[in-house]
Amino acid sequence: MTFTELNLHYSLYKSDHTRGHLLCEACRTYAKQLVGANNPDRHEIVADATHKAWTNFNMLPPDRVFAAWFTRIVRNKIRDYHRKARTRALNEEAAELYPESPFTLEQQQEMREKGGPLVSHLLNGYTLKEAADLLDISVRTAKNQLTKLSEEMNSNG
Repeated sequence: MTFTELNLHYSLYKSDHTRGHLLCEACRTYAKQLVGANNPDRHEIVADATHKAWTNFNMLPPDRVFAAWFTRIVRNKIRDYHRKARTRALNEEAAELYPESPFTLEQQQEMREKGGPLVSHLLNGYTLKEAADLLDISVRTAKNQLTKLSEEMNSNG
């Protein structure tokens, strides 16, 4: 399917609206060529691009070339899917590097309020030594503060 053939299908559709299924199929074929056979999200991109074009069909300016308009939609969808894939990969990497906390959000908030900056640094992923260095206190003092906080929280239930 070439750019010119896609425009021809559009012209035929404009003259005979019963040919919508042919234009839709031409759009799918053209989009598949733009996306490429090796793209793992090929089917989703083609479906999304075709759907977007079909739902926004009435927004196509009369002086605009249909194939150029549709090409732009497909390219934008490809870009969107690459961004999603990159974000998904970064989120998975972050989840591996920073595993979930064993504490609920309410417990973390309570510990932050009661434990002050030391606990806040620990919950943000710093080691005890790093947190102590940031607060300019000894590691022993930091351990004592944590022991006191732990006893206080255990006594409150």
